[in-house]
Amino acid sequence: MKKRVFLFLAIGLLCGGEVSTARSNPLPVVVLQATTAPTAAVPSAGSLLHTFVGHKDGVVSVAFSPDGKTILTGSLDHMALLWDAGSGQPLRTFSGHTNVVTSVTFAPNGKAILTGSADDTAILWDVASGQQLRIFSGHTAALFSVAFAPDGKTVLTGSADGRAILWDVTSGQQLYTFGPTSAVWGVAFAPDGKTILTGSDDNTAILWDVATGQKLRVFSGHTAAVWGVAFAPNDKTILTGSGDNTAILWDVVTGRQLRTFSGHTDRVKSVAFAPDGRTVLTGSDDGTAKLWDINDLVGKMSPAG
Repeated sequence: MKKRVFLFLAIGLLCGGEVSTARSNPLPVVVLQATTAPTAAVPSAGSLLHTFVGHKDGVVSVAFSPDGKTILTGSLDHMALLWDAGSGQPLRTFSGHTNVVTSVTFAPNGKAILTGSADDTAILWDVASGQQLRIFSGHTAALFSVAFAPDGKTVLTGSADGRAILWDVTSGQQLYTFGPTSAVWGVAFAPDGKTILTGSDDNTAILWDVATGQKLRVFSGHTAAVWGVAFAPNDKTILTGSGDNTAILWDVVTGRQLRTFSGHTDRVKSVAFAPDGRTVLTGSDDGTAKLWDINDLVGKMSPAG
C-alpha cells in the first residue's frame, strides 16, 4: 500500500502536482522554436513548429535523437512514441510497459532507445524495428530516470527504491548498485563515463565511481529533494535542481558551491548545460525555463581529477 501511495504522489509531482486519468482523445505534444531574431528564412521567435498528437494521456518525458531528426516522448498512457522532428508525423510506437513511461533517452549512436517506467523496469528498444531488445528488471519500485553511458555499452537507472543500478547493455546483467539512498529522482553520466551523479529525495546529490561503485562525494546544500542533475561538458562542475525552487552549481573536485540560481517559484525538476559550458538551463513547475550565464566562472574551477 505504501508503494502505491508513494507512486501516486510521485507521478503527480512529475505531472506538475496532478495525477492524470486515462483519456480517450489523444493529447498533443507542442514544440516551439526560440530564435534571437526573426529572418526571412527562419520562423519568428517562439513560433509553433509542430504539435505532436498521438498519446492518450499526459507526456512526462521527451528527448531528441543525437542527430536531431527524431523526437521521443514518454507518457502516462504507458507508451513511448517516436516522431519525425521535421514533419511532426509519428514514426513508431513502443508498447510494452504496464505503467507510466517516466523517462526516455536515445543511445549515443541513435540506433536504440531506453525507457524507464513506473512498472519498475527499463526496456531497451531497437529504433528501426521497434522491437524490444532487453528488459532490465531488478528495481523494486518505480523508475524515474534513465541514462546511457557515453560509449553506449552500459545504462543507468534511478528508482524510488533508493538505488541507481548500472547495467551491461549486451548481457543485461547488473554491474553495480549505487545506494541505497532515498528515492533517486535523477541520474547522469559524466562525459568521460568514469563517474555518475544521482539526485535524491534526501536533498543531496552523490558522485559515484563507475569502476568500483564507491561513493566519492556528497553534495549537500539544498533544502528539498534533488530532482535534476547534470555534468558540465568539461567534467569540472555539476548542476542540481531541487524542490527548494533553486539550482546550484558545484565544483566536482572540492564539493564547493559555486553559485545558487534563485528565481523560480516552484520545483526545479530539470537542468542542463549548454554544449560550450558557458550557460545553464533550468526547467521548473512554475511553467518557465530559465537560461543563466556562468561565463565568468569558466576556467576558475578546480582541475578535474
